[in-house]
Amino acid sequence: MKFIYITDIHYSETNPRAWKSSYGSTLLNWLDQVHQQALHEDCFIIHGGDLGHRANWDCEMLANFINLRKVNSKVKFYTIIGNHDVIGRNSKNLHGTGLGILSEDKNIIELINPSFSVNSVDQLNIGNITFWGFHSDWLETSNVLAGEFSGVLDPSKVNVAIIHAPVGANTTPYWMGVKDTKLKGFDFALFGDIHPGWSSFKDADNCIKINPGSFGRRSIEDYHRYSQVEIINVQDFSFNSWVVPDQDNNTLFNVVKAKQSGTITEEYLKALNNVVDLKASSPLEFIEKKGKEMNLEEDIIGLLLSYYKN
Repeated sequence: MKFIYITDIHYSETNPRAWKSSYGSTLLNWLDQVHQQALHEDCFIIHGGDLGHRANWDCEMLANFINLRKVNSKVKFYTIIGNHDVIGRNSKNLHGTGLGILSEDKNIIELINPSFSVNSVDQLNIGNITFWGFHSDWLETSNVLAGEFSGVLDPSKVNVAIIHAPVGANTTPYWMGVKDTKLKGFDFALFGDIHPGWSSFKDADNCIKINPGSFGRRSIEDYHRYSQVEIINVQDFSFNSWVVPDQDNNTLFNVVKAKQSGTITEEYLKALNNVVDLKASSPLEFIEKKGKEMNLEEDIIGLLLSYYKN
């Protein structure tokens, strides 16, 4: 049995900074190709959270995504809840969001998330595979990363952890060290939220850790990457990357603008280092306020905030 793992689609009809093609239609086209690959592989799709870039979707976005899924209805699509999918990073606020509306029809999307009960299951069992969904705001996420979850796992099954935004409502302290965490009892650990991704590997506990990187490339640091997924075969525990074909970054991105954006960010960070007291009560609020005063675009402000959060 095979499945395709994809994460952090960050669908939006608004073009990010440095994009010169249509971000929304490009993503939908790439997603259609992923579905065609799933048909070719005779498998289903698992998504690691952050289906949308914003929690609330407009009618056009909903219609476009529903149409994509109806055209590819033979391919099942499962997802956990990412921090961008809900308001306030709280999975209980899913109702009325884009993902919440889409998941009302399991033929469109089916949720895998233990922290929310409507239209979801504590775990997803497909054949001899058990998928476990861990949202960033769920206490059990810290337990699984600390290796304290294995007691509930059935060793006769292939156990797969899906982990979005490792640990914490407003920070991800495992960004750099998550590959070294002990996930005892799990055969696979599928990560999201860490956008650069990494090359899949098997750790000392025989857990295969996979993160193909964010499928949606919104950040100014993404212009040099390529959107890809991981094809996983649980029969022989093999895995390989599949890159969406015909991605021309020079066509997609204004590369000069992207590089300039990086320079602006570095200069702004240096300036902030001279004025921000990191021990102050709200340095992040200061950064956000000053960023808006300087008319920096939202992606730039978000990148700055992520530097100081980590």
